[in-house]
Amino acid sequence: MEGGAPATTIWWDGMVIAKNISDEEAEAAFKLIVAGLSPEMVKANNGAAIWLVPGYEPDRLAKGAIDTLNTSPAPKSYPSTSAMGLMHTAVGNNVSDYLTGATDAETTLAEIEKDYLVSAREAGLITN
Repeated sequence: MEGGAPATTIWWDGMVIAKNISDEEAEAAFKLIVAGLSPEMVKANNGAAIWLVPGYEPDRLAKGAIDTLNTSPAPKSYPSTSAMGLMHTAVGNNVSDYLTGATDAETTLAEIEKDYLVSAREAGLITN
């Protein structure tokens, strides 16, 4: 739509620290994350990802993502919901068999659907 937000979403990887570790381990993990996201690391690995770190120089492969980030109005955030998380898990657990030729597309999609429905019922997202 002319003047509207892009027909896409922005989804970024992130870092997490487990909550069931000691404060000392959590602090060490945080320091490691901060040290790992340095401008020097970005310079050495500039083309490996689209970094949100000072020093990142977008290349031609990053153009679409950077253009999307700079649009106004901004694109919608990726829908980080329980249902979406379950779908990502179901796809992730099954797609490799298709990609390696162990199963066909129809079988893979059926397995993804089956796994998703089990998880969604267990999570109370669907009741039938």
